[in-house]
Amino acid sequence: MPGEGTEIVLPKARILPDGSRNGMLLNLPEQRLYFFRKGTLVKSYPLGVFRDGFSTPIGSTTVVRKKVNPSWYPTESARRDDPTLPAVVTPGPDNPLGSRAMYLGWPMYLIHGTNRPYGVGRSVSRGCIRMLPEHVEELFEKVPVGTPVQTVSQPVKVGWWNGELYIQAHPDTEQGLALEENGKIEPIVVPNVRPKIEAKAGEFADRVEWETVELALKERRGIPVRITTKQPSIAAADEATEKPLVESVTAPAAQQTQQAASDSAAGPRAVASRSISVPTASAAIQPKAE
Repeated sequence: MPGEGTEIVLPKARILPDGSRNGMLLNLPEQRLYFFRKGTLVKSYPLGVFRDGFSTPIGSTTVVRKKVNPSWYPTESARRDDPTLPAVVTPGPDNPLGSRAMYLGWPMYLIHGTNRPYGVGRSVSRGCIRMLPEHVEELFEKVPVGTPVQTVSQPVKVGWWNGELYIQAHPDTEQGLALEENGKIEPIVVPNVRPKIEAKAGEFADRVEWETVELALKERRGIPVRITTKQPSIAAADEATEKPLVESVTAPAAQQTQQAASDSAAGPRAVASRSISVPTASAAIQPKAE
């Protein structure tokens, strides 16, 4: 864990992963949940995901049951690993499910709170999805039984904003596990990334700076980085832009729009970031319509 006074950098902007725009969309390498209602992003939240030796299914399911103050029934494998575990852990401060649980159509998989909030933003679970206590309580009230849930694995995302193409590269699953274990990652070769970027860039592919792409893929900082050469006028490129998510940690919506626009136009390629000390759910806004 970072020591006292350590600066923690979180992005103020995120590119939406590909996937459903109805219900919950979980991008596991990003360790983030996006909640949509009727095609509109409501909010996103940081997650704790599976550790080495475990996994979470990739695919689609639904919320089949919800429970306030759930009891935890350790699996046989959990009790083999820790014979001191009881058959059931009742609600309370020692219950790893926290105060809320949403049970998925995949047996034994839940989205739940935690009694160990420091595990959020890390690879620590046996396959379930952990959320900060205040976040799961908020989401619990928004999500009815039957809500669609989609899990995806998209460590590299690409999207247009304000006439510029950005890449957001997170550690992939193996790198994330290595980061949890060793505190560092090794660069990897990303297959088919060039065709993906060229397809997204379209007629503006000649503006892509591949050295910047390579550096972003090597560093995997999880911060959107501009990968197109800056143009004096972006009017023509605006016609081809898509609208990825823009999020801000603390600023009001009107200030978020203004700040995000100025961030992308500034000299540094990485979208400006804010230093905070804990994982934070982010309110989302959309870029100004073009």
